[in-house]
Amino acid sequence: MANNTIFDDVFRTIVEKMTYLVVPLINEVFHTSYPEDVKIVHLRNEHQLEDGELITDARFLIGDKVYHIECQSTDDTTMAIRMFEYDFAIAMESRWRAGRKFYVEFPRSCVIYLRSTKNTPDVEEVELLLPDGQVCVYRIPTVKVERYTKERMFEKKLLMLLLFYVMRYEKVAHEVGEDSGKLRRLLKEYEIIRINLERELSMAGKSELYTDLNKLIVRISDYIFRKEEKVRKEVDEVMDGRIEARDVAQIAFIALHLLPIITPLRFLPSGKNQKRNWDLAGCLRLLRHVSPLLYGKILIVQIFFRQQGAELGVLLGLVEKFAVIPK
Repeated sequence: MANNTIFDDVFRTIVEKMTYLVVPLINEVFHTSYPEDVKIVHLRNEHQLEDGELITDARFLIGDKVYHIECQSTDDTTMAIRMFEYDFAIAMESRWRAGRKFYVEFPRSCVIYLRSTKNTPDVEEVELLLPDGQVCVYRIPTVKVERYTKERMFEKKLLMLLLFYVMRYEKVAHEVGEDSGKLRRLLKEYEIIRINLERELSMAGKSELYTDLNKLIVRISDYIFRKEEKVRKEVDEVMDGRIEARDVAQIAFIALHLLPIITPLRFLPSGKNQKRNWDLAGCLRLLRHVSPLLYGKILIVQIFFRQQGAELGVLLGLVEKFAVIPK
């Protein structure tokens, strides 16, 4: 990125502090199958030239392969030649020779476009016309964030792209602020993102990563909706995981329908009640498919049940206690 922006900062944070989030992206772009815990070596991004210095966004070594990633907040018609210049500098630094013969290996590179247009190519290309008549085409694949749905991001574990998901709303930010229907749809999307993100990372014992990613998502969202205070505030509240007062009635309705089935059951932590807990888990799994959003809210309250060993009837009191009642 040429200029230092909030997107630079977020991308740099991922690269420096959450490097393993880059692995699924590399697997997606280059059709590799590296495990999440593969060893990644950071390589320096400054490249000295006779007439100055080139600075790349991110460069890694995995095994014996060098990967180079550039993150662009907007489309750039000069990106192909810029990438060729970067990659040639990288290749020259790591050249080797056998006798009088030199070997120059280019890195495996790609460009992430946070914003894209209909003219943004799937592959950037530079055609090399050699003096002996050979024609070589240097190709650099691109990743256009807008093409990925949130479902696909979770499916492919592209959590680093999830941070920039909200940018697709940038052009309609004011409309979202003025239209309650569009705002509700946005909030539902982000509630699904929060629930799935929490489930994905909490189950893997990565609650600290969940907190860090949540903060970065909110940071970008605050920037995109910087002129829409209401939208910004409500997205922040959804990502904070609070249960709104309007949801209490929904949760109560589901709870009352579950009561005839599981009233006798208790959330005891011991192994004596495993069968009953399994029955309850089946009910919740069914609810998860019927209403994922509501399932997530009930799951939050369920945590308190497990700790207290309380009957399901306590649900309503707990929801009222932990709900956010708007003033």
